[in-house]
Amino acid sequence: MVLEEGLEDKKPEAAAWFRHALDVSGDDGPIKHFELKELLSEQLNWSKRTRRINDAIVKGDLPLAFAVQGLRTTAVDVVLGNLVRNGALTDPRKRLAVPLFSGRRTPSPFGGASRIALDVSTLMVAGYLGLLPRILEAYTEIVIPAGALHELFEGRTHLRQFQKSRIKRAKQVQHAIACGRLKVLPPSTTVRLKCEKKNFRTSRGKFAQ
Repeated sequence: MVLEEGLEDKKPEAAAWFRHALDVSGDDGPIKHFELKELLSEQLNWSKRTRRINDAIVKGDLPLAFAVQGLRTTAVDVVLGNLVRNGALTDPRKRLAVPLFSGRRTPSPFGGASRIALDVSTLMVAGYLGLLPRILEAYTEIVIPAGALHELFEGRTHLRQFQKSRIKRAKQVQHAIACGRLKVLPPSTTVRLKCEKKNFRTSRGKFAQ
């Protein structure tokens, strides 16, 4: 709770609480002590697990609703979070593919339907694209899954559990960049090559600055 609220600077005794909880915890926890090499093996196993789940998603063998449980995350973070992150990236090579809908079925008109069913992913994508109000106006009856609102609120709570002190420091960095106190170098090969040509010159096989 101290970390989530960003109060570790105001409550330094929280570190002592953690050490005490570690001392009184047994072999079954709730807090366990691990060597770095043990954590490394766990990280390798987790990486293999995530790659296997991601491959199953891309191949269409695993629905996204089940995959988020295996990845220990929420549908809001996987769908809406990736859409927001992709939209903020200027380099398209860093964007992630979000497998939401299949393109195998050709579009077809609905006809005179007055009722429509929307799953959680459709709600999030339509809301992100600004189409959800138009959908709600076009149909007299909207059907959504029973746990849709619970899943959306759970995802919202999960996103709010980031450490507030880190968010505060990130805002300070953003403010320093905006004021010109910090400069950001673009991740461009052209800029790197220009700097190399400027700072180093080749003369008879030797580099001189």
